Amino acid sequence: MYNYLNLVEKLIEKGAKIKAGNNDQKTPLDLADKVEIKKLLVEKLAELDGVTPLHYATEYSSLNVVKLFASEDVNARAENPVYNEVTPLHLAAKKGKADIAEFLVSKGAEVNAADIRNWTPLHYAANENKLEVAQLLVSKGADVNAKNKRGWTPLHVAAEKGNLNVTELLVGSNGTQIDAVSNTKSTPLHLAAEAGKLEVVELLVGKEANVNAVNKNRKTPLDLACKKNQTAVVNFLSALGHTRCEVHIIDSSAQMTARDLIGYKVHGHPEIQHSSGQNGGVVLPEVNSTVVDNATMLLELIARKLTGKKTHLL
Repeated sequence: MYNYLNLVEKLIEKGAKIKAGNNDQKTPLDLADKVEIKKLLVEKLAELDGVTPLHYATEYSSLNVVKLFASEDVNARAENPVYNEVTPLHLAAKKGKADIAEFLVSKGAEVNAADIRNWTPLHYAANENKLEVAQLLVSKGADVNAKNKRGWTPLHVAAEKGNLNVTELLVGSNGTQIDAVSNTKSTPLHLAAEAGKLEVVELLVGKEANVNAVNKNRKTPLDLACKKNQTAVVNFLSALGHTRCEVHIIDSSAQMTARDLIGYKVHGHPEIQHSSGQNGGVVLPEVNSTVVDNATMLLELIARKLTGKKTHLL
């Protein structure tokens, strides 16, 4: 594109679409190679979005452009309601721009600034699994136990999303409360189990998260995994000796296969056996993908317990 500042200004005045991309999805800001034109475009684009130029440059451009606005207030809040009153550092964390985040912090950006939802930059990094930014923020004194309006710490956020890398960073950080409770008394393990994030569940349990913690409804992580039919998590937690799943499976309207439940039942109930003959009790076929009603399967189990006889499912 022609790098003539006056021409660009006039084109903008005439209504040129400065957000429009070409066939390669490149915008005028992407193509501009002169500093004064980049600065002009960022200022105009920021005005359109209801944010400061520093916000816009942080989210959509590179460090060299951000530095053009270094004199701005690095802790300014975005006025556009869509942005939830974030600072530029929130946006750098969300986008995983560690170089910009480090620059903003060097200019006085508050690492624990909270947006309208009480999300800190570390919450944003945890939500998007931006490990490098999360590492930077923690090293700069970010509060690893800061809570948003739901009472979620960054670890809650990372665990619920299944973001293993940031979860591992946080549980290994000094002072992190692995069993921090939210407004509903849920721990990070509750959220990971309910969401079926097996790797995170395994990590948290390995770091001695309380598998018996109960939320405000007196539910454990296993209870929530059962209710959501998170079979892999149920298998893992039940292998630890937990057997409180029955009521939730009966109440659930979902259906599972006999094979889905074998792992959980064999771990939790020694009276169940595979067709190979291991363990005495309910016999489940070695290969069975037939869908069965959850209540039916558990009624079979109850029948076995009451009669003392082997019960064949399907």
